[in-house]
Amino acid sequence: MAFDSGASLLATGRVPADLRAAVFRAMTRLDGVTIRPDRVTLDGSTGIAVSSAVDDSGVVHEVILDPDTDAYLGSRDVVVEAGSEDIFPPGTVRSQTAVTTDVVQDAP
Repeated sequence: MAFDSGASLLATGRVPADLRAAVFRAMTRLDGVTIRPDRVTLDGSTGIAVSSAVDDSGVVHEVILDPDTDAYLGSRDVVVEAGSEDIFPPGTVRSQTAVTTDVVQDAP
């Protein structure tokens, strides 16, 4: 529950840098959570992932952040062990997202 709340907050893209860092640190202290380097989002961006504990279906949720700015880059759900409800083999990415940000200098 706490992991999902942190993931949802970071995914909004509206969290100031100091709060992003605090949420990231808090998420890493949750039971079963691990840090995974060099995770790739849907658009090919590479970042560091905070990975949830394995759920009942053998899946981890990865929140991928920019290692320099803690900016939210995206997420992935990855099968890591055979679960009772999952037909995908371990290593399968079941879902993934990517977030990009552009700065507009002049608006019409």
